[in-house]
Amino acid sequence: MTNRMSNKKEQTTRDSHDREVRRAVARLKAGILGLVFGMIFGVGLFAMTAILLIESGPNTGMHLRLLGNYFIGYAVTWKGAFIGFLWAFAVGAIIGWSIGIIYNRIVAIRTNGLKK
Repeated sequence: MTNRMSNKKEQTTRDSHDREVRRAVARLKAGILGLVFGMIFGVGLFAMTAILLIESGPNTGMHLRLLGNYFIGYAVTWKGAFIGFLWAFAVGAIIGWSIGIIYNRIVAIRTNGLKK
């Protein structure tokens, strides 16, 4: 009888521990994470381009200009700053969304492993 009570108490403790772990490991909203990453990337590139345009000196944005090889239409100009914002937003959104999806899948695998 004592052994049975001990096993039941142990199972109850394990179940409460599993519930606590599931509650502590939150899932991410992949769409929101994508939006946040997109805004950070887009505003970041826009700000870098704007700062270079305001400072304007010889060879303005020599290194940043190379992004035009990847982002069609991007240049270190005001028009290019807006085009760069759109491209960087898209890249950041894809990266953020991917991180959210991968994280949620890992959490699902780990929490399903706790049920066993």
